Amino acid sequence: MSVESSQPLHSSNGVRDPSQGRLRVDRQPTRRLRVALYSHDAMGVGHVRRNLLIAQNLNMDPHRANTLMICGVHEATAFCGGHGVDCLTIPSLEKCGHNDYRPRDLELPKQDVVSIRKATLTGSLAAFQPDLMLVDKVPKGLEDELVDVLPMLRASGTRIVFGMREILDEPQRVQAEWHERNYESFIADNYDQVWVYGDRSVFDPLAAYGLESLRAQTEFTGYFDQRQRLQFADATAHSEESLVDENSILCMVGGGQDGVSLARAFSQAEFPAGQRGVLITGPLMDAVNVAALETLAAERGDLTVVRCVPEADLLVKRAGRVICMGGYNSMMSVVSFERPALIVPRVAPRLEQSIRAHLFRDLDLVDVLESAQLGPAAISSWLAAPPTHARPDRKRLDLNAGQAIRSLVTQMFPAENVSPSPQCQVGSLLR
Repeated sequence: MSVESSQPLHSSNGVRDPSQGRLRVDRQPTRRLRVALYSHDAMGVGHVRRNLLIAQNLNMDPHRANTLMICGVHEATAFCGGHGVDCLTIPSLEKCGHNDYRPRDLELPKQDVVSIRKATLTGSLAAFQPDLMLVDKVPKGLEDELVDVLPMLRASGTRIVFGMREILDEPQRVQAEWHERNYESFIADNYDQVWVYGDRSVFDPLAAYGLESLRAQTEFTGYFDQRQRLQFADATAHSEESLVDENSILCMVGGGQDGVSLARAFSQAEFPAGQRGVLITGPLMDAVNVAALETLAAERGDLTVVRCVPEADLLVKRAGRVICMGGYNSMMSVVSFERPALIVPRVAPRLEQSIRAHLFRDLDLVDVLESAQLGPAAISSWLAAPPTHARPDRKRLDLNAGQAIRSLVTQMFPAENVSPSPQCQVGSLLR
């Protein structure tokens, strides 16, 4: 799909673009690029962290974008903000089963919460006037909350991009969902481009899910190199580095919402002599389970339990081994830093993590423990054996997503139409 020119128009009232049949609003040539990043966030904080890395890349030259991150998990505000990036949280919905969403905090009917989300999105985006809107994973938004918003933005000249991780679920389920919700036609009518955050040689979702009609407007960015996060980590984040060293075994369970089984098994496993365990429970694990894990740690003495850290990749970089679930960011971290890793993917409500874990295992990048076999003994056995992947080779994957996205945005918004960057160093985007 061709992308129309982004050359600013010189009219205060806007100009009708005859090729697109929609209003193009005048944008000042020297105004810094404005980007809105939407993620639905009904489970975990992975989508927010990926969008944050995109925001950090777009805050670099030549664009120095002002980015508004929109998400549905208020814990995400701990990760983002500062230097041209801010976060708007809308009332939370949580996933209680396949396609079953319910209010997380507000004791209101779901439809009331959805109405609040829609109104907040509409008003905020109308005021922000983004040049670029990037929608994560769900083309119409959670509970179709973007169906009316996206046409409004397109009418004002906003470029709209659908961003998707490389694996959504098993093909049969994805095909059924996309057909039922008419996602392909909606994307064709409302989006300028599709960005797939993955390596086509590892997994091609267009082929796997029968989405060939989107091929012409799709760009594969490659995976995100998580080492890039470290250049944005501030002093607070670096203060956590001392938690681990090469004799540490780091266990991460994502946001923690569904990581209790892995956390409990790890906290009861036997660690090799001279090694210590560090468990990050994630900000979404409930307080009762966190307290139980802290009690186990206090009883054994060679385990540290941490609720949340500003930048977990600082710990991944230093750890001797990593045990984690199969989420996108976690697996990119162990490969980016070439850490010997045991992946315990979840298999419900989607098979996304399991599919990714087995693909990476077949590339000799990680070991996999099936969730049905999870227990202290299985983890102890893996830790007792010599690492089978002393240094997984990150060169087996395309990890160039950051540069690829900057290039794609430059094509949409040429550098000569972007205001000069201020004379200052790129600082941390993490508070």
